[in-house]
Amino acid sequence: MLPNPIATTAANAKTTPPHGVEFIKGVNGLDKVVLRDPCGSVAEVGSNIWSAALLDLLHIGIYLVSDYSFIKVCILKCIKAKKKPFAAIVGGSKVSSKIGVIESLLEKVDYLILGGGMIFIFYKAQGISVGSSLVEKDKLELATSLIAKAKAKGVSLLLPIDVIIADKFALDANNKIVPASSIPDGWMGLDIGPDSIKTFNDALDTTQTIIWNGPMGVFEFDKFAVGTEVSSWHSFLYINMFTTYIGS
Repeated sequence: MLPNPIATTAANAKTTPPHGVEFIKGVNGLDKVVLRDPCGSVAEVGSNIWSAALLDLLHIGIYLVSDYSFIKVCILKCIKAKKKPFAAIVGGSKVSSKIGVIESLLEKVDYLILGGGMIFIFYKAQGISVGSSLVEKDKLELATSLIAKAKAKGVSLLLPIDVIIADKFALDANNKIVPASSIPDGWMGLDIGPDSIKTFNDALDTTQTIIWNGPMGVFEFDKFAVGTEVSSWHSFLYINMFTTYIGS
């Protein structure tokens, strides 16, 4: 039994993790390696989970199967239900990890609400300063194209209008709320602000179907978890009125 497969260092994340391969070779005598972790380890290319897959030892466990099946069923139900207006909330740290999701949703939704670290590439693409916030500089053209595609499809693409910024990525960081267009140098955005929450919730109040995937901020730190928590509770409060699907 491998209760918590060990992740490799970030430095090895873009290549085959060498000590990950050595680790998994240690269990090479087993009949099979069963992966039961539903999310965390699977999401990291540099984890030993991927090394196991490279060695053809991986057998997907019940948790991963149930997660995949749930998400697939949810999306299909939303599309078939055709309850409009249809909104999608997409969060997470990097737009590169959600390209396929965003492009697919732009073909189906009326509202696309974005949060998390990925928002800063969209600001940057519009010439807005983002301080030291997370930005995938090689994805500027992608962000520009997604903005243009949303406009062409008539999709209302909603970005936060204010953000909670911090002077460092830490639990004890100094923080304050500023307009999304006024992030000073040396500060980084770690959550959406209260005006953004209100704007998003006002938009969601008009919808009949909601899909939500990904956090609105660094929810691991309590002071930057409000956007994610409020968004989730809003969806739950209206669960009897809306078709609402929430996934990791």
